[in-house]
Amino acid sequence: MTVFIAIKFREGKDSETVPVLKEIIKAAGHVPYAFVEEGYIKDESEMMRRAAVMLDRSGLMVEASWESFGVGIETGYFYSQRKPIITVFRKGLKVANTLKGISTWCMEYEDLAELKEKLTAALKNFKA
Repeated sequence: MTVFIAIKFREGKDSETVPVLKEIIKAAGHVPYAFVEEGYIKDESEMMRRAAVMLDRSGLMVEASWESFGVGIETGYFYSQRKPIITVFRKGLKVANTLKGISTWCMEYEDLAELKEKLTAALKNFKA
């Protein structure tokens, strides 16, 4: 199954998080897709069209929470299709109640090792 990684585009940031998420997802037998790796897309309509195509193709979303309007649109779109969302966030980060409300699982982690442990356990609930 393709797993859509929803994370705020922050150029030069999250250099550790996305590769770790991809590694965890691959190890669980799924295919990770990180839209942020497409880089900056100047044409907003094209950007959202491409995101929607991949959201439609994905069966699961991992939302790596940072406040982001764009990620909010992606998660809302995904939720409207009744697809599961796993939200992961660093300890101490404020997560919107609305995001918690649409998430199938919402898990806090201290460091990348704990993220790997918790997300690996959650992904066992989905067949590859």
